[in-house]
Amino acid sequence: MLATALALVSGGVAAGDTGKSVSGEAQVIDANTLQVAGISFRLAGIRAPWPGTICMVAGRAIDCGHIARTALKDLVFKTPVRCTAVGRIGASYRVPARVPARCTAGGFDVARNMVHTGWALTAPDAPAEWKEVAARAREARHGLWRTVFVRGIPAQPPVASPAGEICVRVRKTGDGVECDAFRDQSGETYTAGRNSVPGAATGSDLCLCGVPARMSICMQGKTLSITRLKPPSECF
Repeated sequence: MLATALALVSGGVAAGDTGKSVSGEAQVIDANTLQVAGISFRLAGIRAPWPGTICMVAGRAIDCGHIARTALKDLVFKTPVRCTAVGRIGASYRVPARVPARCTAGGFDVARNMVHTGWALTAPDAPAEWKEVAARAREARHGLWRTVFVRGIPAQPPVASPAGEICVRVRKTGDGVECDAFRDQSGETYTAGRNSVPGAATGSDLCLCGVPARMSICMQGKTLSITRLKPPSECF
């Protein structure tokens, strides 16, 4: 049984056998994780927002992690799911350990369909053709692409605010040179560094949280490596 092959060992790290499969009803843990036959599987090839991830729609904050989880539930509702391990759990994975897997429901790849609906981005381990699926979802403004969100969804759920993180209430300007530019009420200019903020319209108000960058190609103001968004009303 795969459950035996994937048994947890000391330290909360599991060893997975690539190619082993299980089937059954799936429980949706979050937009990145399914549990089948008691085993938690990480959907390989995607990065979906974690619970509590804030996105903005017309200036209104929404929990896009919750919506993405609902989208995944729709894809596997009352449909037997088959998950096949595609890698081994490494020590870098947090507890509870999750087995990287490709999962299908009704013969369709679940992770690919999350990209198709726009509620997940492609990860480095995604098949090449998924890039085209993502491009079509973006063009059609499906899912995340009709919101303002931080592009750079982490592989693992964040457990705490990064050291040195600051949050600033800003308005997007149209004068960014190399990066998106924003200005706070005092006139200070900020630019979005490592993680971008797609979909933010010029003149829109945002609360950007990030870590000041030591080096930047943005050529303007103070560059933040953006970590998350907050509702403008909660930004002080």
